[in-house]
Amino acid sequence: GAAIAVGVGSVGAALPPPAEAAAALAANPAVPEVARLITGEGGKGAGAKDPEALLRYALPISNEPSREVQAILEEVPEKLKTPGTKGFNSIIKAAGSANGVIKKDRNAILKDVTSTNKTAAAAILDDISADLVALKDDVSTKKDNNKGGVGPKDQISEASKDILRKMGAVEAMMVDGFPVSIPDKYAALPRLEGRATVAIDVDISTKGRVISASVGNVSTSYYLRNEGKKGGTNYNAQDTLRVTFVIDVDGYSAPITSGQFVDLVSKGFYDGMDVQRADDFVVQTGDPDPRKGPHGFLDPEREDALRNVPLEIKRTVDKDPIYEATFEDLGYTLDTPQLPFNAFGTVAMAREQFNNNSGSSQFFVLLKESEITPTGLNLLDGSYSTFGYVVEGAEFLGDLRPGDKIVGARVVDGMDNLKAGDPNAPLPEFDEFGGLL
Repeated sequence: GAAIAVGVGSVGAALPPPAEAAAALAANPAVPEVARLITGEGGKGAGAKDPEALLRYALPISNEPSREVQAILEEVPEKLKTPGTKGFNSIIKAAGSANGVIKKDRNAILKDVTSTNKTAAAAILDDISADLVALKDDVSTKKDNNKGGVGPKDQISEASKDILRKMGAVEAMMVDGFPVSIPDKYAALPRLEGRATVAIDVDISTKGRVISASVGNVSTSYYLRNEGKKGGTNYNAQDTLRVTFVIDVDGYSAPITSGQFVDLVSKGFYDGMDVQRADDFVVQTGDPDPRKGPHGFLDPEREDALRNVPLEIKRTVDKDPIYEATFEDLGYTLDTPQLPFNAFGTVAMAREQFNNNSGSSQFFVLLKESEITPTGLNLLDGSYSTFGYVVEGAEFLGDLRPGDKIVGARVVDGMDNLKAGDPNAPLPEFDEFGGLL
């Protein structure tokens, strides 16, 4: 298969434009694999492109009833796409079905929750039940009053997302400890034993630029610098617009990559750094010295040795990630990664094109969703270590340009899941083609 390189400094090749990527896909039409999007490994059905759904499915649990509630409610955004109130009946039915599962299978859901979390989980399930009744009533009222415009639909969408977040919280309470084993040879590297949330504040320059704040074709607001006018969304005399991007980082799927990223964020490594690449395909940053190099993190506690991390990708069918090899290297090209490049705002570690284990501090964010990159067919899955998704602020990703500045990045949740590397263990050494020496 064709490989796409995400450039590290001046090293790797650029990503091809979408047209070329599409041509590459056409040349290798593994068509049956599109069915994976529908049957939904890695992201189920309607949730396959939603970052929050992908993160819920990446939790190392197997509770059928909670997954069923999730799958029912993830259909809501699709049902809202039908004109006016036409999809409302099916949403009323979905809310009823989801509540039916919660009531009927309440004990089966709570059975998998860890003992310390059972009381809290039971209270959340009660909340969800009440929310589902309220959603059903609200959609019925909107239907009866023929309120099928954008505003009412947004309210319905937000209400269903909120319920799904609560379901995700219950599912997170099912994870017992950290059920992933990491090879001893990476003992020197930090790891994230669970999840963390990182917020990155960026000052977007508005000089002569329209900030469209859009995902796909949905545009929410415009900011245009224009000295003659004051206030209002359309004209604003600020030179910069500060935007916060929130990333959910998943140490269950990529503990070493996530550990490296969260560790660097907590050290202030990215503070003051520019956005270094931004095109139709990706936004990238994290190179401390794009001109001269080195292009990664020099660890002051190890005499400024470059701290690289191995390629790390977990398949949906495995308990632990695979290290140092791409899916193509191992003949797994039809397998689905646990964190696929399905969603707008997928976050992954950049590396040199021909060196699997050259990732260090540079990361990139994908600006496409899976109409262009269906799971198993896109050229990034199984080649790069994905470690999370942008869950807030994604509408501004397409507005970023090289030179926009990261004011600061901080760990807002999950810092206690970051475990330092063993200072007495040696950093892993990799040969130039990527394998372990």
